[in-house]
Amino acid sequence: MSLARSIFLSSIAEIKRLDIQSAFTWDKFLNQGVDAYFDARVVGLDGSESSAKASDYWKQVSFKSSDSFLGMLECPSSLSGVVVISKNTFNSAVFRTILPTLSVDGQAVWLGFENGSYAGVGEVDFAYMMVSGASKLYACLGADFNEFLVDITNMLPADANSAGHTYSIRVFDNFAEFYIDRSVVAIGLNCKLPNVINAPPYAIFGVDGMSPFITKINVIAEVDGLGYDLSLPLSPYWTRAGRITTHLSRVYSLYQANSTSLMAGASISSGSITSHPIPVFGYKEWELLIDASQDFTVQLQYLGLSGNWRTFDNYSSPTGSNRIHLLVDEPMILAKAVITPSAYPMTINDAFAVLVR
Repeated sequence: MSLARSIFLSSIAEIKRLDIQSAFTWDKFLNQGVDAYFDARVVGLDGSESSAKASDYWKQVSFKSSDSFLGMLECPSSLSGVVVISKNTFNSAVFRTILPTLSVDGQAVWLGFENGSYAGVGEVDFAYMMVSGASKLYACLGADFNEFLVDITNMLPADANSAGHTYSIRVFDNFAEFYIDRSVVAIGLNCKLPNVINAPPYAIFGVDGMSPFITKINVIAEVDGLGYDLSLPLSPYWTRAGRITTHLSRVYSLYQANSTSLMAGASISSGSITSHPIPVFGYKEWELLIDASQDFTVQLQYLGLSGNWRTFDNYSSPTGSNRIHLLVDEPMILAKAVITPSAYPMTINDAFAVLVR
């Protein structure tokens, strides 16, 4: 066997041993350590960047459930920033942490996915930072060395600085879903979108003016202290990454516009009720199902690239059926439903959309 072939086979065996091609789990961390799965990059006070070992800054402090598996990602005062970045690429990641108290404008914590420094060809992450003396939470998309951030601070738990919460992201080929404690708080479309739809219940935004982001991206956790000691209580135990199909059917409950209240259960005593937009981009067909206490009409609207909402069509429930089941096979970016009862009052019993791949 030649030396080159021997080295090649040894390299393949090492990759298999480290198993960096699959998910990052607690057991893999215990077996191989964080450096087998993550690299690190540090930023000096002068702005210079260099590589480092992830284990020098990201530590598992406790290995016991009674201590909540405490860990810490630390940015010392001798540095401006510290980032740990996975050696491999994924599209599903979850972090559980207590967000630190920020003290200086520009200090930040980033959690999610990034193709190296400053977006590259893909960035999908949460950004928690101090801006003009206030701590803000953003959902971020990036590509072509450009970032677009949407403020979702109003979706941040009130005790985010004192209690642990789960922040997770799923990246599909058509959009990315941002979750806090298993509730969707933002959806980033992998296409141009003329308007930002603000939360609640969830923000919707797109890669306006940018190329699409890639759908397999390195996982990152970053702390930018800007010359001050800043630590994020995030442990390897509370960090998981894996891969799911990027081509997935989804089910969305319909929410009332600009509200965390569901359409289901709403009572209409006058006028009409409008849903929060549904992200239907990338689906060849989707179904809208609404059931109520009596007959009603639905005006289905779609968002055009002009930024205006336009009527797609009007539908009436068959007499006495009290329900509408629509199968829409026309491509759209966003859609919403305007429901008008045939008589008042009317209660909506169920309202959801099934997006079929």
